[in-house]
Amino acid sequence: MHQACWNFVAECVRGLGPRRRVVEFGSYDVNGSVRRMFGEAEYVGIDTRAGSGVDVVANAAEWMPEALFDTVFCLEAMEHDPTPYRLVENARRVLADDGVFILTAAGRDRKPHSAIDGAHYLRNGEHYANIQRDDLETWLSELFGCRYLVREVAGAVGGLADGGTIGDIQAMAWLGVGRSPTPAEWHHHATVLNSVRYPR
Repeated sequence: MHQACWNFVAECVRGLGPRRRVVEFGSYDVNGSVRRMFGEAEYVGIDTRAGSGVDVVANAAEWMPEALFDTVFCLEAMEHDPTPYRLVENARRVLADDGVFILTAAGRDRKPHSAIDGAHYLRNGEHYANIQRDDLETWLSELFGCRYLVREVAGAVGGLADGGTIGDIQAMAWLGVGRSPTPAEWHHHATVLNSVRYPR
């Protein structure tokens, strides 16, 4: 996980308040984890391989818990999955009524990198496909209605002064079946994301 991802999650969580039950899809720790932000919460890491940061070895697109979660993360993992829509679909499925889904992924300007160790080349058999913003917004709209925020950091290879990494897609989606986000929460998250999507 690069620093921009960490910064984004930290800002989102600051506006959410305490989390109780958190699950991370694609939790294998290649270069850092947000797990330590949630000391008091139950935190479950799901990945297809055993190792650091992984509590359950399973396909996150198919895994079903015994109880729902108030927070689902999918951080820098969607581009490595051949069926990213199914990750978003299952995130929606495992969220509690007022749950929030937070994701970061490699967008159109990010170069391929390995899920094994972050190297800037792929091993034989590794899947990689940049996530397109239009696709992501279609999936979030279908599964979460209008309750989502998205930003894309586009441009040449490199970093940004505000901690963003060129080629990132960063997003939040709120299930909102129970308590909807307050105006202050939406303002906070929209500020973090420079969003183009707001709730009706």
